[in-house]
Amino acid sequence: MLVVTHRFSIPESELETTFSRSGGPGGQHVNKVSTAVRIRWNVKESPTLSEHRRRVLLQRLGSRLTNAGDLVVTSSASRSQSSNVLDARSKMVSILASALTPVRRRVATRKTKSSVRRRLEKKKQNSQRKKQRSWKPD
Repeated sequence: MLVVTHRFSIPESELETTFSRSGGPGGQHVNKVSTAVRIRWNVKESPTLSEHRRRVLLQRLGSRLTNAGDLVVTSSASRSQSSNVLDARSKMVSILASALTPVRRRVATRKTKSSVRRRLEKKKQNSQRKKQRSWKPD
């Protein structure tokens, strides 16, 4: 199970993990071993999602999803396949957890009377200061 939040987790059977050869430094070893990891999960057709969560994820992850509705996460940061798997899984968890957190609505606030008064006094002081700078011949 890929645990995203304490209320939501994805079964391993829904995750498709593929490995490929990774680029970058590593000499002959990099040409022999498939260390890059790609994890794919279909958001549109996942049976574990409720309709509400599916709508939220499709809306918030719209630019990250493929046309088929797959969320694809890759990792090739390490030369080790196992550490790349852990890295890709943690990336997927963080993406999904941030997409599932509810957006907090902003509570409208008012300026205090004293802050408005202080601002206006400061404006008057600046105005007086600039008036004193100007020189007008008599």
